[in-house]
Amino acid sequence: MARDSEKNAGFKIELSHNSVVSDGKTEVTVKCIFRDKKGKPLKEEFPVTFVCRKQKIREEKTASHGGVSFKFRPRRPTGKTPFLVITPHGEQAGVILVRPTPAQYVRDFVVSILMAVVIAFGVIRPFILQTYFIPSGSMEPTFYEKDRLVGLMFPFRFREPRRGEVVVFHRPGEVLEHRIPLLNVKWKTNINFIKRVIAIGGDTIEIRDLTVYLNNRPLTEPYVKQPPFYNMPAVKVPKGSVFLMGDNRNNSLDSHYWGPLPLKYVRSKAWVQFWPPDRIKVIR
Repeated sequence: MARDSEKNAGFKIELSHNSVVSDGKTEVTVKCIFRDKKGKPLKEEFPVTFVCRKQKIREEKTASHGGVSFKFRPRRPTGKTPFLVITPHGEQAGVILVRPTPAQYVRDFVVSILMAVVIAFGVIRPFILQTYFIPSGSMEPTFYEKDRLVGLMFPFRFREPRRGEVVVFHRPGEVLEHRIPLLNVKWKTNINFIKRVIAIGGDTIEIRDLTVYLNNRPLTEPYVKQPPFYNMPAVKVPKGSVFLMGDNRNNSLDSHYWGPLPLKYVRSKAWVQFWPPDRIKVIR
């Protein structure tokens, strides 16, 4: 719809195409028609600016005899592409749909897939979250063998683990070797383990009389399967380390066996269990 200025002039826009393919061959014409209040073409000359940011076009022309046209050939797909015509007699906006060619569609699809892979494996996996598989019953009844969960990678980049948190970690020397025999390709990856943080740097921990003592106080542990049927003399956890134990105390190879673990080996905080479906939960 035309917009009137102080001189009671208005204008409208006519498009040669509402939708085009961005092959650089199809020409789009944006025609601007200016009329006075009686419907006659304006005789005066005045500047008119055409702006299309998505196509990176900004062009200025002089309107005369009641009209002016702008022409361009889209060379890249920009979807719904707004444009603006600016004149002393007001402004008008419009939209052109710029569709990709088949080749551009395939190219953009491949680029999108590659970007998704890069984000998933280059950003999300090492820095944000990762999925884990529970290989044993050492954390029963909190987790059972073959359960699956998501761990958050980033919390421990900003703070140290806290008592009671369930964490995923690896231990020095505990690696899994992979190989592709036909290609004679071999590589190693760290083996992930999952336990609960019982003590942090500076704490003293002791196990006796079926009870875990933290800083000489007995712990209340509703999450364990059974109390520990073993004793352990008092151990002071070094700064920069944590003392980890499985919730299945009598079937867990943990810090009571190999000692406190340096923080640099802690990978992530257990966040959500997503398998099996009947036990989906946020891990507290």
